[in-house]
Amino acid sequence: MESLRIGMFSWESLYSVRVGGIAPHVSELAESLVARGHEVHVFTRIGGRSEYDEINGVHYQRCPHDQSGGVVAQMDRMCAAMVSRFDAVQQLFGRFDVLHGHDWHPVLTLNELKWKHGVPYALTFHSTEWGRNGNTVGDWWEFREISHREWLGGYESAAVVVTSPNLK
Repeated sequence: MESLRIGMFSWESLYSVRVGGIAPHVSELAESLVARGHEVHVFTRIGGRSEYDEINGVHYQRCPHDQSGGVVAQMDRMCAAMVSRFDAVQQLFGRFDVLHGHDWHPVLTLNELKWKHGVPYALTFHSTEWGRNGNTVGDWWEFREISHREWLGGYESAAVVVTSPNLK
């Protein structure tokens, strides 16, 4: 089996910021991939920790950014910080083979890196904005923006993974 250098992008992990179920999913998946011989870098928020740690073989690349304002503005700044960190990490470690994002939060990062470096990405949907809002369509700006990013990630990704049959 060929060893891959994998960049994983998530707004949470067990070793940064924990919000919900994405955190254990990301950290446990990364550790499982390392156990199979792959090199995995998790790009995530800093959460009061150092910018870099290697934990259970996984390289945690924590990306500090301004966390003021609403969630969309925060994710815009997180995405910019992730792109910057990725570029620096790729200079040190070498070219990445594949990227893997989790939910809508890092979609802007994934698209920029796809077009800038020619690296394909997979996107895992853990939920959708529609589902988080009681299976209803919202008419507010954040709903439309987050839903658009979900659509964009699904459209631009090389593969889509869902965590439940309801998301198919």
